[in-house]
Amino acid sequence: EKDKLVLNALITGVIGSGKTTAAKIIVEKLKEKASIIVIDPTGAWKNMIEGQVVEGMQNVGELEKGVKIFDLGDISEDEKGEAAASFLQSIYEKTPKKLSQRLKFLIVIEEFHRLIPKVNSILERCMRELRKYGVGFILISHTIPDIGLIRGFVNLRFHFRTGYEPDLRRIAQSYGTEYARIMNRLPTGVSLFFFHEYNDAKPYFIKFGEYAWRLTEKERKLLEIIEKAGELTIGELKEKSGYGWSTLYNTLKTLTNKEIIAIFPESGRRKKVVLKKEWRQGLI
Repeated sequence: EKDKLVLNALITGVIGSGKTTAAKIIVEKLKEKASIIVIDPTGAWKNMIEGQVVEGMQNVGELEKGVKIFDLGDISEDEKGEAAASFLQSIYEKTPKKLSQRLKFLIVIEEFHRLIPKVNSILERCMRELRKYGVGFILISHTIPDIGLIRGFVNLRFHFRTGYEPDLRRIAQSYGTEYARIMNRLPTGVSLFFFHEYNDAKPYFIKFGEYAWRLTEKERKLLEIIEKAGELTIGELKEKSGYGWSTLYNTLKTLTNKEIIAIFPESGRRKKVVLKKEWRQGLI
C-alpha cells in the first residue's frame, strides 16, 4: 500500500548468507519506481548492478529513477566513515521538502558496520526527518549493530545466517530462543523477517527468489496456478496449465531444482505439487 512504502530496513548476516543479493533484488524491483542511491565502502556494487557512479550529491529532487552509486572502495578505511557522513549530510540538505506517502528515494548503505560511529548522528537525523518526504533506507551489516536511536526508525528486519553469539542473543531476546537456535543453519538466501504489521507481529522465514527474468513464462504460469490452488496433483496441474506432459515435467523439474516447489507421492501413482514452505510464507 502506498502509505506503507516508505520504510527503513536492516539486513544482517555473515558473508555468503545472501544479504547483499537480497538487497540487490529489492533494488532491482524498485529502480523503475524510485531513485536509488547506494553508498558502498566495498567498491563491489558498481560491478554488481547497472548504475551510474557518482562523486558527490546533486540536488536529490533532480535525480532520475534508477541507481546511483557513491563508491568509497578506493579511499582509506579511516576516510570512509567521514565521506559517507558528508554524503548523507548533502542528501539531508538537498532532499526536496515535499510531503510524500510513497517511496521516492531509497538510500542503500552497504557494510554499514564499517561506517559506525561516524555516520550515526546524520543518519539518525535523516531517518527521523526525511521519511515524510519519501526517503527510505536499507542498512546492510555483517552483524546486528549497536545503533542506539537509529534502531527505533528501522521498520523491516531481515536476519540471514549467523553464528555470532551477540547477534544470537539479540535475536533470542527480540523474537525467542527457538529462532536463535536455528540461525546458524539457515540456507543461503533464507532470512528471518520481521515487520510489526505482518503476521500478527511475529517473525517468520522468507526466501529471496530468482530475479523475475530468470523465471520463464512457463515457470511463472505454473507457480501462479500452484500458489492459487495451495496444492494439487500433477494431473490437475496439467489440466489447468494446458501444457503437454513433456513441457510440464521439464518445467516441474526446473522448479524443483531451484527449490521453489516440492513433489510428494499420494495414493497409487498420483503425486502432489506444493510451493515450499519458505516460498508460501513470503515469495520475494
